Amino acid sequence: MDTAMRLLQSSYGSIDQRLAPMHRDFVIHVANLNGTEMTGRLALSSYIALVSIGTARPTIDSFAVLGEVTISGAAAKLDDLADQLQIASDSGAKNILLPVSAT
Repeated sequence: MDTAMRLLQSSYGSIDQRLAPMHRDFVIHVANLNGTEMTGRLALSSYIALVSIGTARPTIDSFAVLGEVTISGAAAKLDDLADQLQIASDSGAKNILLPVSAT
């Protein structure tokens, strides 16, 4: 999540000037509803959550985010895309964000 916050601090001006991450407190609760081991790859989904909180715009219901983003904003390549899509579908995801450069 640290990567997501650093990315937001470096790019908030191109999203919305009112975000001002240095002058706000952000609280994100992460839970694994499947009861399996928690992943450490949460930068992209955390970034989306931070922007959603900062702009007061909710995300889409039943939304899953696949992939990872680096501090520079580049999407990392996905491993086992078919498995990840199946898990997201089994978990109730109706909408999936899949960065094109991650495939």
